[in-house]
Formats: sequence, structure tokens, C-alpha cells
Amino acid sequence: MTVSRTEERPARAVFRSRVFVLMWSGFVISTVGDQLYRVALAVGVSSRGAGALASLGLVLALPTALFGLLSGVLIDHTNKFRLLIRTDLLRAAIVAALGCVFLSARPPLPGVLALAGLLGVVSVLFAPGLQALLPEMSSGTDEMVAMDTWILGAAGSAAVIGPAVSGALLAIVDPEILMWADAATFVCSAVMLAGARRRMHAGAPRPDPPRAAGTRVKAAADGLRFVLRHDVLRPCFLTFPLMEFAAYCIPFLLPLIISAHYGHMRSDIYGLCLAALGGGRLLGMILVNRSALKRNRGRILRGNFILQGIPIVGVAAYGRPLLIPAALVVVGVASGAAQVSMSSYVQVEVAPQMRGRVFSSLLSMTSWLQPLGALVFGSVAAAFGASVAFALIGAILVLGGTRLLLSTSLASVR
Repeated sequence: MTVSRTEERPARAVFRSRVFVLMWSGFVISTVGDQLYRVALAVGVSSRGAGALASLGLVLALPTALFGLLSGVLIDHTNKFRLLIRTDLLRAAIVAALGCVFLSARPPLPGVLALAGLLGVVSVLFAPGLQALLPEMSSGTDEMVAMDTWILGAAGSAAVIGPAVSGALLAIVDPEILMWADAATFVCSAVMLAGARRRMHAGAPRPDPPRAAGTRVKAAADGLRFVLRHDVLRPCFLTFPLMEFAAYCIPFLLPLIISAHYGHMRSDIYGLCLAALGGGRLLGMILVNRSALKRNRGRILRGNFILQGIPIVGVAAYGRPLLIPAALVVVGVASGAAQVSMSSYVQVEVAPQMRGRVFSSLLSMTSWLQPLGALVFGSVAAAFGASVAFALIGAILVLGGTRLLLSTSLASVR
């Protein structure tokens, strides 16, 4: 469906803001780099088998599950630009160190997992901090939603470009090269954010004064209570953990299916699969913003997990690697549409002083079962094969999606 020029104008107009252009450009560069790192890390660990991949999934999920809720309090009461810049510089140092570890012919798995987990701890602050900053940069609701759409769209584009490029590059370069490239992108992002901060410095609101630890814990609890009492957010909040428990493991199980089919890991096929998933997410975001779907966010939130679960069951039944990308595109479309629907709903409907805590509460508590999922489905894959694990994942997504489909409060969302 087409969109009128009036509807398109806010989406283009945000690039008249030099502050947003600098911030968005740095985000795009670092997000592409982060995709390079993730593919290189998974491929580098895949030769160790299902146990190593499950352990990697565990350490990448734990930081968000453990610290995501409190991160929102820090975001709401800290200068967000300063926080994001420091986060990028710390991430650059950690991923550069991880690249040095991979210089070894057989990198020690405990060291790899420790650095990957530390990087995850630092990264917990970045995404909700960036989204909570948007209202301070925008002049109204339309501009804020447009900025949020460009951020999510950039993340979706990076999820297509990054895996495809890194999968091809890993056929000719070692993983540490991609990790050092990722470190450079974080430094670039920090420089861009510093430039955006200077341009916005005079009008930037001052953060609240530091609060005692007990006060911060209480503030985090306030954000959690807000979500649990909200008619629309509550059913999502109570269902999403189980969905993430299942869906989170998909990228960590794909190497097992690919290796079983070809007899060895094919980084190019793995990159293609992740790019298909990212491309589907980007397409889903575009469909929501460029069609009548943007006025049907409730339907998207109710039906997206069923649409994700059916193709995953198909992957389990017909697990040929070259057919998997098509299934993952469908999964990505549903996931991307739901992501932008939920994000835009929070940006518009939640008060500014609560947004950081709401975003971090949703991020943290919807992912608190991810570490357990990595262990459960990694164990299933090791004992019975990746196809059985995929079948279980698909079944859980369909069941959880059915619960949301029956939610009357979500049916009222437009």
C-alpha cells in the first residue's frame, strides 16, 4: 500500500536534525560491526559442539536477565549521552581483547565466554538508553516515532548486511579480524555520539541528582509495577519470557543443522540464514510503517508468535539448509512487525519519566528465561539432534502465541 506525502514527511524530516544524523550514523556503523562480532564468535565456538554453543547462548543471555531491570533506573537518572559514549568505549576495549584471545590456535573456552559475558553486561545499557534519549531529541510525537523507526530499521538492516558479509569474510579471514573491526566501529560510534552531544549540550536537560542504592531499587520496582498493572503491557510481559526462552536459541542451533548436513560448518550458509532472519525483521518493520498495519498493532502483537512458530516446525520437518532462509524470513517478518509495534506503543503511551524503566523492564524480564532456554535446547540438541530441538521451539511459540491471540486487552490496541 502507498503512503501519502504528508505521512512520509516526518520520517524524512528527522534527518534535518544534525544531532539525530550523528547519533544514527554512529549507531548504524556499530550495529553492523556488532553483527560481524556475533557471527565470528558463533563460528569460532561451533567446532566445540552443542555444549559450547549452549554455553555461549547462556553467557550472552545472562547479563540482560540479571541486570536489565536495574539498568533502566541508571538510564533514567544519568546523562544519557555520557552513558552511551562510555558504554561504546568499554565495548571497544572488550571486543578487541576477545580478538586477541582468538589469536590462539585453540582459544580457551572459559576466557572466550568470560569476555563475551562481560561485553553483554556493558551492552545491557545501550539499547534502552538510546531509545530513552529519543524524546529529548524530538520536537513532537510524530518525530519521535519516526526517529524510533529509523533506529529499529537500521538495526534490521544491519542484521541483514552484517551476517551476510561476515559469513563470506570468514571463508577468507580469521574471526579475530572481524572482532577488531567491531572494536573500531564502537570507537566510531563513541566519536559520533560525542559530536551529537556537543550540538545538543546547551538544551540538554540535566539528569536528576544521584540517588541512594535503595532508592534506585525502589525506582526499578516502580517500573516493574507499572508494567504489571498496565492492561496492554501485562499480557505481553507475562507471555514474552516463554517465547524468548524458545526463540533465543535459534541462532545457536543453526550451526548444528548446517554441520550435520554438510559434514562441517559452512560460515557462508550460516551468514545467509542470519541475514534472512534479519531481512525478514526489516521487512516486517517496513510493512508496519508503510501500510494499514500501523493502525493494527494489537493484531500484530496477538498473532506474531504463531506466525513465527509454524515455519520453525517446518525447519524441523524439512531441515535442508538451503530451505531454512525462506522459513527464517517469515519468522523475521512477524518478529520485526511486533518489535516496532511494541516500541512505538511505549514511546507514545508511556510518560517520559517512565520510558527508560519500561523499556528496560520489558527487555530484562522478557529475557530472564533465555539462559535456561540455552541450556534446555542445547541439551536436547546434544541428546536428540537439532531438529528435535527446533520442533520443540516451534511448538512453544505456537502455544504462547495462542494465549496472546485470546487476549481481549490487546484486541483494543490500534
